Amino acid sequence: MIDKVSASVEAALRDVPDGATVMIGGFGGAGQPAELIDALIAQGARDLTIVNNNAGNGEVGLAALLKTGACARSSAASRVRSTRRSSMACSRRQDRARTGAAGQPR
Repeated sequence: MIDKVSASVEAALRDVPDGATVMIGGFGGAGQPAELIDALIAQGARDLTIVNNNAGNGEVGLAALLKTGACARSSAASRVRSTRRSSMACSRRQDRARTGAAGQPR
């Protein structure tokens, strides 16, 4: 198995290039990885595509990242619909993200 543990957040983000797609968990302020988002801002990558449940609010977290202008596109589903179809689509996206993170082909 591949060891994906990094010594620091900065080390983990060192190879994130301009134009990367970054999937960020959480909804609003709950569960968002604030340390990751702050480090992504400090790292300075541009033209990012951010995939998240919403676009955040206020001056912290995902909202702060969007305000830096680092994001070329944000794929945020700010309206959560509780239907079987949307749940299945969300589940498929999560499965693709999970298999990609594990290095498995889709």
